[in-house]
Amino acid sequence: MHRNRRRILMATLIVSALVGVLATGWVWSTRNPLELTLQELGQAAGQSYIYGYPLVLMDETRREVIEHGGLPPNRLAHIRNLPGAGFTAVVRPNVDTLYSIAWLELGTTPLQLDIPAMEGRYWLFQGLDAWTNVFADPGVRTLGDGNVSVLIAGPDFEGSVPDGVTLYRSPTRTAWLLGRIEIDGQHDLSAAHRLQDGLRLHPYRAMPGGHGVTLDRPATPTSRPAPPARVEAMDAPEFFNRLGALMVDNPPADGDGEALSRMQALGAGPGESVDWSEYGILAVQAILRGVRLARQRLAEGPSQGTGWVMPEGHIGRYGTDYAYRAGVALYGLGANLPEDAVYPGARTDSAGDALQGGEHYRIRFAPDAVPPVNGFWSITLYDEDGYFIANGAQRFALSNRDELVTGADGAITLDIHPGPPAEGREANWLPAPEEGKFTLLARLYWPQESVLDGSWTMPPVERVEAPPE
Repeated sequence: MHRNRRRILMATLIVSALVGVLATGWVWSTRNPLELTLQELGQAAGQSYIYGYPLVLMDETRREVIEHGGLPPNRLAHIRNLPGAGFTAVVRPNVDTLYSIAWLELGTTPLQLDIPAMEGRYWLFQGLDAWTNVFADPGVRTLGDGNVSVLIAGPDFEGSVPDGVTLYRSPTRTAWLLGRIEIDGQHDLSAAHRLQDGLRLHPYRAMPGGHGVTLDRPATPTSRPAPPARVEAMDAPEFFNRLGALMVDNPPADGDGEALSRMQALGAGPGESVDWSEYGILAVQAILRGVRLARQRLAEGPSQGTGWVMPEGHIGRYGTDYAYRAGVALYGLGANLPEDAVYPGARTDSAGDALQGGEHYRIRFAPDAVPPVNGFWSITLYDEDGYFIANGAQRFALSNRDELVTGADGAITLDIHPGPPAEGREANWLPAPEEGKFTLLARLYWPQESVLDGSWTMPPVERVEAPPE
């Protein structure tokens, strides 16, 4: 009897010891400075990735132009040619405007941008801070069509502004100046080039120099991955280290306190280099899993309803909507304020089926329902990733500036399908691929109030039967 009791006691002690060892091991493997649960740690990592993604992507895009494109900071570059198939420097490029761009490093002296009269064209010089928020919108809507000068200052500028000059202040020291000048096809290049050549970007109170340089788009695909792919290839420590370094000159907004607290759980933040040597192995795995899930959700894109999806009304002014900000950065870096341009997008037809190569579709604008804009409108076709698809016609978009054929009832119907177009329908044909999914993006430049308040909407993308051969 006594012997059995001793055996039971010994077994109990052994089990207790094993439980203690396992518990100690669990605590050791899940340790992290803020003593979060693994679920909380993973959520903090994923949310921090989404929060910081636009800043890191903007930096990769800047490096593409400055380090590999040879453009010095604070120097205006004119893109002289329209993009074609194989152009991947930015997602969803357009063939409606010529770009003039500059990556700005803003110290105590602001930059002055002198803009000539644009002769009735739509124009916009958009300023994005390093987090992709729009802080400047000088353009035909805000400043008219005459000669104008604006100052672009960083957070450290404390000087005065002369009468007649508009000041735009970036909250970050790094900023992107993205100018658009309307162009009506290849035949309009020389006239648009003349207007580009009249632009000047120079330090405030300096003599007006700042002649732009030409920054041609590559005619053939580059072997370098696009900026989003390079961010995707970063491991988690590299991403958060880059983010921390960038946040020194590009501080978070006043309302980002909760986001910064989440970053502290990872040992990340402005000027911080992450060191996870004091984190348990399961804690590190939770961080990595959180980042991986965030990347997956970001890659899935915004929730897609049937047909056209309108951007949110706060696009360009994101506040604490970090998920939307990251999604726009990935799928449409450089998006404008809605007042300047609205970009409805479609991945599905009116029945909810994905837009598919080899099929025939149409978009019909009733006579009284053409896009209500003060500028102009276009519809562009892209592949699933937001890049042009090669086609024999070298046509990637249709616009109201094209000589579109109007039906007997006054309606305008666009035909979207692989070639060739039907006889007499060449002007209204937007080439689609023979296979694979594709997407459509409408651009409504300087939209009227009916677009902004939602009382006007894009007509459906309807799948139709192919005509008999």
